[in-house]
Amino acid sequence: MERQISPIQHCVVQRRVVVLLWLIILATLLLRESLLSSYTLLPLDLIQTIAPWDDLDLGPLENPLISDPFYSFYPRRELLTAAVRDGQIPLWNPTIMLGTPNTANPNFQLFYPPNLLMALILPAHQALPWLAWLHLIVTGGLMYLFLSQHKLHWLACLSGATVWMLNGYALVWLENPHRLSTLAWIPGLFWAYETAVRRKSIAWAATGGVMLGLSILGGQMQFVFAIGLMLGVYGLTAIVEAFSQNRADVGRAIVYLAVIGLIGLGIGALIWLPASEFAGMSQRVRFTSETIQRTRWSLNHLITLFAPNFYGNPVTERAYWSVGNYAETTAYFGAVAFFLALTAPFLATARRFSRYAFVLAAAVLALVLGSPLARLIFALPGAQFVVLSRLLFLIPLVGSWLTAVALDGWLRQSVSRRRQIISVLFAGGLILVLTLWVKDGLGGQFVKHQSSILADLGRSALLVTAVLILLALIPRWPRAVPALIVALIAADLIAWGWHFNPIVSTDYLYPDNAVVEFLKQDPGLHRVLPLQGDKIVFGPNVLGVFGIQTIGGYTPLIPANYQQLYKSIDDEVDIWWMGENRNMLVMSHFQPLVSLLNVKYVLSARPLNFDIVPQMEQEGCENTAVVVSTPLIQSFTAADSGLNRIDVAFASADSGSIEFWLWRDQVDGELVAHFTRLAAEITPDQEQAFFFAPVADSANQTFVWGVNSAEPDTAVALCQNDTGDYAFAAYANWLQHRETADGVWIYENPNVAPRAFLVHHIEQRSEDEVLTALHAPDFNWYHSAVMVTPLPDEWQSQLSDAPIRTASSVTITSYQSQQVDIHVDTPAAGLLVLSDSFYPGWKATVDGQATPVYQVNHALRGVFVPFGAHEIQFRFRSKTLRTAVFIATLSLLATAVLIIKSGDWRLEIRD
Repeated sequence: MERQISPIQHCVVQRRVVVLLWLIILATLLLRESLLSSYTLLPLDLIQTIAPWDDLDLGPLENPLISDPFYSFYPRRELLTAAVRDGQIPLWNPTIMLGTPNTANPNFQLFYPPNLLMALILPAHQALPWLAWLHLIVTGGLMYLFLSQHKLHWLACLSGATVWMLNGYALVWLENPHRLSTLAWIPGLFWAYETAVRRKSIAWAATGGVMLGLSILGGQMQFVFAIGLMLGVYGLTAIVEAFSQNRADVGRAIVYLAVIGLIGLGIGALIWLPASEFAGMSQRVRFTSETIQRTRWSLNHLITLFAPNFYGNPVTERAYWSVGNYAETTAYFGAVAFFLALTAPFLATARRFSRYAFVLAAAVLALVLGSPLARLIFALPGAQFVVLSRLLFLIPLVGSWLTAVALDGWLRQSVSRRRQIISVLFAGGLILVLTLWVKDGLGGQFVKHQSSILADLGRSALLVTAVLILLALIPRWPRAVPALIVALIAADLIAWGWHFNPIVSTDYLYPDNAVVEFLKQDPGLHRVLPLQGDKIVFGPNVLGVFGIQTIGGYTPLIPANYQQLYKSIDDEVDIWWMGENRNMLVMSHFQPLVSLLNVKYVLSARPLNFDIVPQMEQEGCENTAVVVSTPLIQSFTAADSGLNRIDVAFASADSGSIEFWLWRDQVDGELVAHFTRLAAEITPDQEQAFFFAPVADSANQTFVWGVNSAEPDTAVALCQNDTGDYAFAAYANWLQHRETADGVWIYENPNVAPRAFLVHHIEQRSEDEVLTALHAPDFNWYHSAVMVTPLPDEWQSQLSDAPIRTASSVTITSYQSQQVDIHVDTPAAGLLVLSDSFYPGWKATVDGQATPVYQVNHALRGVFVPFGAHEIQFRFRSKTLRTAVFIATLSLLATAVLIIKSGDWRLEIRD
């Protein structure tokens, strides 16, 4: 027989339809135009401050604080979308930092199912707002389902769902997809655990594990750490309660927690396992139980739970003036909701849930405010990477619970008027005391900002007055008034966050430009260096949207060895906020060592003065030497790469013509340049310039130039100084100006190293000495490499004892994001240097046989190559990722088995 739905259940279904429609309306209202194809949820108005688009005038920035989505999140999502549509999973990102593993970047959300599905349906700029829309509805719905388990009034549950869905922490990070996708599933964890405990159902515990897994794959690992901690506190409270009432349930409560944790971590292994490997070799700050206190939320910011713009707001006329980043300090969940939450201790009727909410509220405040509890978390793995202020989302989480508990109490006739009055006096008095305490602590700052502070306090006071009036009218209109309170909560949060997230036309979505057109004309394999000086040029990661590779970038994890190499080249960033960001690598000044990193083009928002670099100058004309039948020659050692000009001082020149030669090493050695010039073109007592193609590896190399008569009757004399040397000057060229386009100066680096090249000499150094060796004036990285790990003696004996120029041929036959194929033909054994980032997941073969991949020049890859012709292959084959896939597969299978075997996975139609 078919299951019959009772009238009460039918009413519950109707309510849930109303709830769903309400959540849809709120999400749609908040995101509005961004859901249309011609708009997107990105701060694209920022483009007018960035070359080459800075000729645009879009008016004042809607929110000057938001830049990460432009520089970081969208470029990553564009890469993911393009790869998925090509039928690939982009395990490696070659466009930034010599390459970086997407598998180990939690913010990339590589294996997060909604992202992969949306990539197949919509372009990246449309997927971002629609994913935000979906996650807002999902998280609001899950919160409603969780709260409704505790027999609260359905409108009280809806108030909590509305608070959580629209809370300030979620709104200020709405354009950061990895935060929202992690937060979205958090209520589902508690819902599944509570359902498992109530029904004694391990299937629901497994469902909670899936929720935890999705949250981990969502990408914000610090959130996951915190919510795991809070779920543990929630579960411990349930265990203590079960122990006092029915000890038989204690074991089940523990098992359900364990199942959620094991399955969730198993599914999430796809990201946390590679990320843990990467974090161990990354630049991330590691906190201790003492230093973590520096990351706590300031006690003074408690006032912002009532008055969110007490310290200003980046989208209002009064800029934020307190310590820290506005978004990083926001935990606002509504003045109305905050006031209601403060009344909860006096009005709670759902005693069991109230105890849970109060315990978690105390734990949350103790954690984010840096109490001794923050030290205790160091007993758990991963705590060293936690920033306490990142855990502020926990305040709106418990705030939504307390709001629901309070409104439920106001709606119950069992709560006396006396208790209601006491709760109002308590909440109002606490807010007043908090305000006065903060005011006294600010001193002169309060006077300076008094008018705007009072305006913000007045706004919140007006909202509280409105809700007090509505609360007083509940007995008269018990159905309409609670709905109005929920609407007031929503209006408060939406009005506050309405302008925080820019919604801009897709006309400004990284438009095509002349700079990119010029760079794409060069089909060769190379990298580009945009200098961030007087003005931002593209910014980190942005060139990757156009498929152009750079040596810098912006990502949460950077190999520490590469960051050290990069910073050793240039550590003075002219734009302060870029220089202070440890997760961002940018340069403001060109240095020749970037040639090692395959930088062929340099972009600047102003002209650079690198036309000539003096190498040697021997002046004087105390004596003269006449060219007769043999050339007059002079040797010298170049100091820098890029030798491209010799100026010879002629004392006299007759008719006829002369010849100029430039050899490497010795006369008749490698010919670098040869010119014939009419003697009539030479002006006596002046230097004659001979230009030639820059010699990329000229640093510390010996060169010989010579001048001779091209005809028997030509008389030529050179100047000699008092030491008998010929007077001349040598110059190098670091950069050559190619074009100026859209306000960007484009320079070519003639000394760029190939993406892959062979050296025959290795300098062994300790890890602390490698960077010093690379920067040493007499070190020539064209002909030598620095290594920490020694080669086997058999291989080392085949290499040269001194730097020598290679006669090998190195050709990259295929270069893809996760695969590089190289053909090498060499008369002598050597070390193949590939200027891509060294990372443990890369494997190599020589002629099909596995060979070790070495870390060379501090951050690059290298493999030993015997003499002869060989095929070298690099493949990204992460053993850690394979292990993670295996664990995640087992976890999903275990989930399926638990659900099927249990036979208890159904939604209860009750409130």
